[in-house]
Amino acid sequence: MMNRGSQPGSQPGSQPGSQPGSQSGSQSCQMTFLRVGLALFILTLAAGCATGCATVKDGDSWSSKSQSARSAPTTIGDRPLHEPDGSNRAIAAVPDASRADVPTLAAPSTIYEPTEPVEPSALRAKAIAVAQEASRSTSPIVRAHAIEALGSAPEELDAVAGRGLVDANRGVRFVAVLSLAKAKRCGLAHLIEPLAHDDSASVRAAALAALQMCGRSPDLSPFAEMVRSDDPEVRANAYLALGVIGDPSAIGLVRHSVGAGFALTDHTRVRVVELQAAECLVRLGRTIDVEPIRAALWAPAEQGGLSAIACQMIGRLKDERSRPMLERLVQADGQNARSAEIRLAAIDALGRLGVSQALLLGELRPYLSSSDPGLRAQAALALGADSASAAGGFGATSGSESLALLAALLEDADPVVRVAAASSVLALLPGRAESPPRAMADRAHARRKLL
Repeated sequence: MMNRGSQPGSQPGSQPGSQPGSQSGSQSCQMTFLRVGLALFILTLAAGCATGCATVKDGDSWSSKSQSARSAPTTIGDRPLHEPDGSNRAIAAVPDASRADVPTLAAPSTIYEPTEPVEPSALRAKAIAVAQEASRSTSPIVRAHAIEALGSAPEELDAVAGRGLVDANRGVRFVAVLSLAKAKRCGLAHLIEPLAHDDSASVRAAALAALQMCGRSPDLSPFAEMVRSDDPEVRANAYLALGVIGDPSAIGLVRHSVGAGFALTDHTRVRVVELQAAECLVRLGRTIDVEPIRAALWAPAEQGGLSAIACQMIGRLKDERSRPMLERLVQADGQNARSAEIRLAAIDALGRLGVSQALLLGELRPYLSSSDPGLRAQAALALGADSASAAGGFGATSGSESLALLAALLEDADPVVRVAAASSVLALLPGRAESPPRAMADRAHARRKLL
C-alpha cells in the first residue's frame, strides 16, 4: 500500500505563569501524545496535549499552551526540518515565538534494528521504569509526557498523576487531570476537586470534565464563558474538556460559540481552535462536523500544522472514510509531497484505523534513526498506534519487531524519545484490566474533600 521509491522532503512552553491552552501547530519536536481524546492534544493537550514530542533541556519552563491546540507537530519557528537522514529542505513554516529556540540532540549513532526477541513482561516493566523516572524530571514537558505514558498502566498512574495534580506547572496539572479522567481513576477525585478553582482556566476545565466523568456532578456553567473566551487557548481547552465529558446537550453551546470573537487573532490559530470545536462536536454526536477536519488534511503547505492536527483527529475519531486520504498523504511525492511530520501523523492515524503493523513498519523505520529527535519520538508513538489490533497477537512477526524496535528506543539519548517509546510499549502491552469505577451512588458516603 505505502511503498515509495524515495522519501519526500520534510516540512511541516511558555513561562510557568502563562495560560495553558491552544497554539497553532508549529513545533516539530513538541507534539503531545495524550491518549485521552485529546490526545486529549496533542493536545493535545487541548494539545492532543495533544499529542510527538519535544526535545528539551532540564529546567525548561512549559505549560499546556503548546499542547492544547494540537496533537501533532509541524515546525519550530523558521527552523528547517529534516529528512529522515537529517538533510535539510527549505520549507514554509508557521512561526512559533514561544519555542523558537528548542534545542535538538544528535542523532543516534546506529540505526535501530531488532537484534533478538524481547520478553514482553520484562519490556513492560522497563517501560514503566522509564516513565516513572521521567515523571521526576526537572523538565515539565518530560513530566507531562511521563504521566501520559502511564495512562496505559493504571496501576502505576495514580502515584505519578497524583504528584502531577500539585505540580507547579500548569501544563503538568492539566495533563495529570485529563490522564486520570481518561483512565477513570476516580479514587483520586477528591484531589481533583480543588483544581476546579485553579488559577488556570484550562486546568479548571479539565478538572470539571474529570469530576463529571467520576460522577461528582460539578457545576458546569463556567463552560459557557470559556467557550466564548477571546483567548484561543482557553476556548480550545474548553472544547477539549466538553468532548471528554461527551454530553450531547453541549452541542448548542459549542455550535453557537464557533465564529464568535477572535477579531484580532491570527487566522491559523483560529483555524486550529475551530478544528478542535469540530472534533468536540463529533464526539458529542454531530458526525457531520467531521467534514472540516477531513478538509484540513490537505491544508496548504504554509499551514501544514493544520494537516498534522487533522490527521491525529481522524485517528482518534476512527474515521474510516478518511483512510484513502491518509494513504495519499503518506504516498504523495514530488510537488505534492508532505512533510515528515505530516506523513508520520498520517501513519499514526492509519495505525489507529487498523492498518497492519507490517505495512506501517516499512514507512516508520527511516524515522527511527532520524537526526531530529522529534521525528524519532513521533515514529516511536506511531509504533504503538495499532495497539487495538496488535494487543492480542505479539507472536506475529510485525508485533515482535515493533517491540524490539521500541526496546532499543527506550535507551535513546533524548528523554522525550524514551518516554514516547515507553508510551507505545505500554499501549501495546497493557496490564490486566481492572473493574470499572463504582457509580456515584455506591461511593457517595465515602466522598472526601481533603484540600
